[in-house]
Amino acid sequence: MENQETAQMQDLSAEERMRHYQKALETCRAPACFREEVLQNVYRSLIDEYRAQAQRSD
Repeated sequence: MENQETAQMQDLSAEERMRHYQKALETCRAPACFREEVLQNVYRSLIDEYRAQAQRSD
């Protein structure tokens, strides 16, 4: 199941993955500071990937 979900996530654009992780974190029961830290890390990595995609398409 996890491999299938990973494969599906790889098919999504960086923006779609950001939205997916944002929704997942909203349902997370962890302390708010942990959710914020995870979200920041996810955003950083996805923004880097989004920029790399934009550079490749130029």
